[in-house]
Formats: sequence, structure tokens, C-alpha cells
Amino acid sequence: MFEFLKFLGKRPSDTTILWGRIIFWLLFIIVCYYNFIFRGKGLQFPFVWQENILYVKYGITALWIIPLILWLTNLCLFKSKYVRIVQSIFWVILIYISSLIEKSPSLDFDTLLFLMGFFPLLAGITGKCITNKCLKYWQKITKVRV
Repeated sequence: MFEFLKFLGKRPSDTTILWGRIIFWLLFIIVCYYNFIFRGKGLQFPFVWQENILYVKYGITALWIIPLILWLTNLCLFKSKYVRIVQSIFWVILIYISSLIEKSPSLDFDTLLFLMGFFPLLAGITGKCITNKCLKYWQKITKVRV
């Protein structure tokens, strides 16, 4: 148990963070595309007509573009405090998307998205999934000389 707590206490390297993002988003895009587009799984989205549901499905599937751009450019957009808030908000979005999917009697796509939602929550709470470059973004670093 203590070894697990020590493991959680460590900060992963930047390459580990980037590869973790890539694997997470590839899994997300493959599962969304397979279930929404290929299998035609239903989506019960309120306030949207049935003719426009396909556009919503493609929009959810296209969420992978943002992390791809961030991975390719290693771009920092916000302070680390706001990145943690965005990661926690993404947890809420994944839980909401998983609740909109039609339920099935087996463990399926909606359950996977629900469980995938806990990774951004854990990243938002701990703040460990922010690269070193983005940790110091927009912070004024002053050197104290004695």
C-alpha cells in the first residue's frame, strides 16, 4: 500500500505525460468513432433535433483535435491552476456524455466513458499531468539574492 502511495507521490516525466495523453485520446477517438459512426449507437441529446444528432456525434468524436494540437506544439494556454480546473471540468463533460448514450444490458461504451472520466478527475486533483514547461507558464519568477 505504501509503495502505491509513493508511486502516486512522484511526478511523471514530460514524455510519460505526453504519451499518456496520446493513449487516452486515441482510445477516446477509436471508441467514439466505432460506437457512434460505425455501429450507429444512439445518442439521446436534449434540445437537438434528430436530423442534427449526426453532427453532434461527429463533434464529440472530433474532440481529439485539441489534444493533438497541444501535443504537436507543446503549447501552454493557461496557468497551471486553470489547467487543473479545465481537467476537472472535462471529467464532468465525459460523465455527461456517458449519460446521454443509450443504455445497453452489457458493459459497453457508456461505462467505458464513465470510467475514462476518472483519469481527468485524478489529473485535475493532483495536478501531476501538467508538463514542466506549462507548470511555470505566466508565473513571474523572481530570484532572491542574498
